[in-house]
Amino acid sequence: MMFDVLILGGGASGLTAAIEASGRGKSAVILEKNPRVGKKLLQTGNGRCNLSHAPLLTENNYFGDILLADHALNNTDLPAFFESIGIITTADESGRVYPHSGTAASVLDALRLECRRLGVTEQTEFKCVALEKSDDVFTAISANNERVSARNAVVATGSPASADDVLLKQLTARFGHAPVPFAPALCPLITDERLVRSLKGLRVSANCKLISGERVVAEERGEVQFGENYLSGICVMNLSCFVNHGENFSLSLDLAPDFTEKDLVLYLRRTFEKRKAAANEDKLTGILQKRLALLIDISSPHITAKHIKDFRFPVMKKAELSKAQTAVGGIRADEVDDRFQSVKTHGLFFCGESLNVFGRCGGYNLAFAFASGIKVGKNIV
Repeated sequence: MMFDVLILGGGASGLTAAIEASGRGKSAVILEKNPRVGKKLLQTGNGRCNLSHAPLLTENNYFGDILLADHALNNTDLPAFFESIGIITTADESGRVYPHSGTAASVLDALRLECRRLGVTEQTEFKCVALEKSDDVFTAISANNERVSARNAVVATGSPASADDVLLKQLTARFGHAPVPFAPALCPLITDERLVRSLKGLRVSANCKLISGERVVAEERGEVQFGENYLSGICVMNLSCFVNHGENFSLSLDLAPDFTEKDLVLYLRRTFEKRKAAANEDKLTGILQKRLALLIDISSPHITAKHIKDFRFPVMKKAELSKAQTAVGGIRADEVDDRFQSVKTHGLFFCGESLNVFGRCGGYNLAFAFASGIKVGKNIV
């Protein structure tokens, strides 16, 4: 069977591209390597599916080729799209948008039900190894030599955080594309293991600053999680966006962000006086967890306050791609037009993480995936 459009990848962007194209009378087939579509979608927002952000602004929230985010999000009404397929959304106090059901599974179910209603074909366990074009017809070829053909092709294969950048290179090289090599984004930051080994599993609320030299590059408040040799948490992963090779960075944690340093000194002076006979690990009980308190200099209230307000960890590097929520890299903005169609090959489109843009934590990446898929699905028509 000849389709109007074949879509490589059944994630958020691939599913929305299929819905928009088929809703306009085009026959669509989704080719997915996994046993079912939407595997990564089920894991988003800790299973709650952080769909978007309100307000959804591109400035300071997207990285890489930000123009791609502008093209996707301008004139795309995501709330209307969600409502059209039966997903009611709600936003929390931070602006994170979730489905009213509170589960990612219901979002995937709604997307699949709409695909089914519109007649979209799902072909799972299709491990695409090549994409060819002959006589204006694209043919996707699987590892088992299965072949699916269509008049248009959409690459929605994701990034190495969910897929394989080698695949993107293989699929696009024959069409003259040279994707930006993928690198970790929204990932933990590796630090000196000796500093955090005793803190493994600990979570603390802090104001976190990314520092280069003594310059504050960016800062964010939130929960910091300690691993065996890394720091993580949403605030740390957002700060990882600013970490570049060839520059020395450190993370400064303010472990008492609601205290001024002066007020903290007064508190510590009173507390130390009352706890003269207490063990060192008990001197800071009531303000810090014991494992963390053991690492704080308590030689004087002033020194202790400075240490609590500026607890430094060197940033040695970013965590590997397997630990990243998403990746930077993919097809550049100058290799697609404002419809996300290849400027080199007519009928070849890109959406989602196959494009060189990513967003902060908080629903920005899923919003881009949905919006870019919608845009591609409309533009194929």
